[in-house]
Amino acid sequence: MQIKLKTKLKEVAVSKIKPNPFRKMDRYPIDRDRVKELKNSMNTTGWWSNIVGRESNGGIEIAYGHHRLVALKEAYGTKTKVDLLVTKLDDAMMLKIMAHENQEDWKTMASVEQETVRAVVEAYGKEIIDLPQPSPKAGSVRHAPSFKIGVLGPTRGLPYTRETVAKFIGWDKDKVGRILTALELTENSCLDTEDFNKLTKKQASEVAKAANAEKRKYEKEVEFQEKEIKRAPSKRAEQKAKKRLKRAKRDVKAEPRRVGKEIARQLRTEEITTKTAASEARNQSKSRQKTTSIASMPSIETFAERKIKQIEKWTESLKREWKEELNELVKYRADINPTVRRKLVRALRVVGESAVGWSEKIEAE
Repeated sequence: MQIKLKTKLKEVAVSKIKPNPFRKMDRYPIDRDRVKELKNSMNTTGWWSNIVGRESNGGIEIAYGHHRLVALKEAYGTKTKVDLLVTKLDDAMMLKIMAHENQEDWKTMASVEQETVRAVVEAYGKEIIDLPQPSPKAGSVRHAPSFKIGVLGPTRGLPYTRETVAKFIGWDKDKVGRILTALELTENSCLDTEDFNKLTKKQASEVAKAANAEKRKYEKEVEFQEKEIKRAPSKRAEQKAKKRLKRAKRDVKAEPRRVGKEIARQLRTEEITTKTAASEARNQSKSRQKTTSIASMPSIETFAERKIKQIEKWTESLKREWKEELNELVKYRADINPTVRRKLVRALRVVGESAVGWSEKIEAE
């Protein structure tokens, strides 16, 4: 995205320079290593007046360059005057420039991209900026200021999608989609914003994938147990299903957090790579399943009732559909090749013997 602006050079005291109002310093902290590098650069080459800002309440709000501003204050003090490029910028342009510069300066940092998209959605939710309206056929519609799919916020008429956000800031829609998934996980308390600190975009994507896979698994478990409660054949079975539902509702947040945080930790410490992250996430998920395998199973009574219905259905089908065909085989058995005939007899006996064997095992005290 190319941004061309008509600017003028203006001398301003460092104390009068303010950050971009859409950059949240508490969620998007200053990187001290980067500040140190910039201070060293300033001591060598001086201040470069290539930061763009707008006039606001007697000062200048910069669109980008916050690390340079911190380095400037520490290197020269707040009373020093420097030149800035000043122009007329509305809120939408302040956001777009911030997104563009973040894309250029922080190409691999996931947390920076997340805060950029977060700032856009929150500004849209406050009706500070406008986003294109989603297509009527668009899927995965969210409503600002929430990042959750399908959840209506206090401002019901502010829908958006990954496509509309991507179009506004000029980013790839798939990348914006991955970022929105990560932000949705943090809003659902499945992960924390800090989990993505110091991670690259690819690493953050693997963390979000791992957590989201666990979230979906336990959401399905919640749906399943809710159905089990409705179709429970006894009060005892219903109570067991309710206990499993309670556990699943707890795990729908707890398990994504556990798996996601562990994958983030291992990526940060280089115990695993982005290529092995998915495999490790599956291992983490399986380690939980080994200790709680009963949690995802229906009650034994419900399971037995279901199996009875399956067997009865199969037996009825055998009587209705196979009876005539088997009678034909009996009638013309003399015409069947002896080898084929023996195989058919053996197959029928296996069916019967297998059924008898399992019935005796279940009947045994």
